[in-house]
Amino acid sequence: MDQTLLAEVEADKRTSTFSHYNLAGYAGSALGGLILSLVSMIASKSVGDTLLIACYAAVGVLVSLIYTIMRIPGLVVPSRQMYVHEVAKSNPTLLGLAALRC
Repeated sequence: MDQTLLAEVEADKRTSTFSHYNLAGYAGSALGGLILSLVSMIASKSVGDTLLIACYAAVGVLVSLIYTIMRIPGLVVPSRQMYVHEVAKSNPTLLGLAALRC
C-alpha cells in the first residue's frame, strides 16, 4: 500500500520521494543488522535469532496497526474482489506479468 501511495505523488516530486522511501528502508535494514550483530557478539546465537524473529513480528504488527488507523483522502477500497477473467479483460499486460511469477 505504501508504494501505491507513493505512485500518486506529483510527477516532479516522485523521484525524490521514492529515493527517500528507499533510503529509509535501507537505513532501517542496516540498523537492524547492526543491532543484531551487536546482540550476537554479546549473547548466544539462539538469543540473537529469537530477538530477530521477535523484532520482525513486532514491526509487522506495528505496520499493520498503522495501516489500520490510517485515513487517506481519495483512497478507495474495492467493494469486491476482482476475478482473473475480469483482470484479463481490463489489462492483458497485467495478466502476462502475473504469469511470469508462476
